[in-house]
Amino acid sequence: MLEEKNGNNQYNFIEIEQKALTKCWIYIILCYYLTFWTLGRIIPKIPGFKTTALSVYIINLVEVFISLLFLFVVLRKYIVETFNDIKNDHLKSILKWIGKGLIIDFVIRIVIAIVMVVLKKHIPELSIITVNQTTIDKMFMTYRLLGILLFSILGPIEEELIFRSVIYHSFRKIGKFPAFAVSILLFAGSHVINELLSGKFLQALIASVSYLSMGIVLCYLYEKRRNVIVCIAFHILINSLGLVMSFVRN
Repeated sequence: MLEEKNGNNQYNFIEIEQKALTKCWIYIILCYYLTFWTLGRIIPKIPGFKTTALSVYIINLVEVFISLLFLFVVLRKYIVETFNDIKNDHLKSILKWIGKGLIIDFVIRIVIAIVMVVLKKHIPELSIITVNQTTIDKMFMTYRLLGILLFSILGPIEEELIFRSVIYHSFRKIGKFPAFAVSILLFAGSHVINELLSGKFLQALIASVSYLSMGIVLCYLYEKRRNVIVCIAFHILINSLGLVMSFVRN
């Protein structure tokens, strides 16, 4: 088990076998970050292929289903132990952790909003709305049920298993700071990949702030409760609120 020396946390991390972690890292590098990203840009260029909200949905759903299938198979022992662990908690305790996350997230977002107001005065074109968020808004307004399935349910499960269960867990063996830093940066970076690849580094930095704040909260919850289901529940809640805001905006 991953245990903090002289720590006073009543919870222990649920261990993942090194062999399973290695398989997950190979998958993350070769598939999650390379293969699926490449396919997502090659497929739309196929002659006769029409890039529509539905086609983008299908590409994303295929990627998520393959990811979850792989992760559930490789991490099956960890997932079973995770469910057994959370069963020992009362619903009130789980809601308490989610409530703490919401408070921290709210405070961070208030700070971000204040900073953005100041920056906007000097750089009017700056925006925290990413290409990723704009795409989600357009897709959700066209196919709402698919949007709920992908962005409010399957997406959060996939991302938490990758960024918390695998990435955070791997670097936590070195220490809290490396685990927080790597998990948060990769999480935020994966959501502003379009800005980074187009060379808009300042825009990517500004746009990534909201994802950095969410990454901080999710890592905090994983560090404190040490059960990824709490992170998944929080992530689902935040994404669902985001879809509601998307609906209101449009």
